[in-house]
Amino acid sequence: MNTLPTAVENFVSSSQFMKTVLFESELFANYQVHVGYKNISENAVSGWIELLEYLKANNIAFAVVTAHSKDELQEMLDQSGLNNYFNLENSFFSEKRDDGVIDQYFNENGLNRKLLQYPQLCNFAFAAAQLGSLPPSCLAICSNGFSKMSISSTTMKTVFANTAPKIGSFVVHHEQPLLKLTA
Repeated sequence: MNTLPTAVENFVSSSQFMKTVLFESELFANYQVHVGYKNISENAVSGWIELLEYLKANNIAFAVVTAHSKDELQEMLDQSGLNNYFNLENSFFSEKRDDGVIDQYFNENGLNRKLLQYPQLCNFAFAAAQLGSLPPSCLAICSNGFSKMSISSTTMKTVFANTAPKIGSFVVHHEQPLLKLTA
């Protein structure tokens, strides 16, 4: 597994807490997994498969957060072959963000609305919430490389691992609703 990012390996072995890895879908999109759903890089896909297999082998939950529509993301997964690793489970996707839907979800699941005071991380918070619980240990693979997050129902702390390698780059859509995929 020498091609795996060190930050991921360190995270997997770091603690006994339940762990979750969250991906922003733009990272998949701009890491040459798809370009207009046409030109898919086999090397990029094999790199993602290695990473996802490693997470599965270590019983690490993972999810993708996206601003893409369900159809767009399903097409990307089908084209790349990554559909073997994800099931489309739920979507808040709409043409316009609906805070009422988000509020209802948080209320029904007993989550503290204060999470939304952190707009730069709210997509990751939604993904963690929809995994069924808020894990005490979470690695978010995002535009700044890797960030470790400690999440509770009322607080969210982020410590950026500045020395960690990046996997590609992407544009973060902080204000978009959530479409979640889980393994």
